[in-house]
Amino acid sequence: MSYNPQLKTQDARPALSIRGRVSYAQMCDFITQCFASLTAYLNALGQAPAGPGFAIYYSIDMNDLDIEIGFPTAVSLAGRDNIRSTQIPGGKQVECHYTGPYKAIEPAYKASMAFIEKEGLTIQGPSYEFYLNDSRTVPEEKLETLIMFPVG
Repeated sequence: MSYNPQLKTQDARPALSIRGRVSYAQMCDFITQCFASLTAYLNALGQAPAGPGFAIYYSIDMNDLDIEIGFPTAVSLAGRDNIRSTQIPGGKQVECHYTGPYKAIEPAYKASMAFIEKEGLTIQGPSYEFYLNDSRTVPEEKLETLIMFPVG
């Protein structure tokens, strides 16, 4: 499969998110619970996500993953309890579109890293995955993920 990482510029976007530490075995349940909590909170505010759900990976220790799950919002909204108001960073970003099972995403990350190195860029923060369709309703070979690295 070929990947086509691209350098783009994006405005910062407001978001709501939940951050936590889980093992790899707990990750799917954590992500599902976070999206459900965020959706319920947005509904209570009379709001809807302003784009696809995302995950930010601050660490890749499979026994202690530090991840943040969120949705972009149309406007900045106040957080509540473990839901926090945050922002998806703006500026230069390397984006790579991947289609397929989540467990086979690594080559898209490698292609992104090779592109970043080839272009003489440096990573300016953790990677994001934007989930462009719903893993509960789409066969895994058709799952679409946009990988994003903030770069400088």
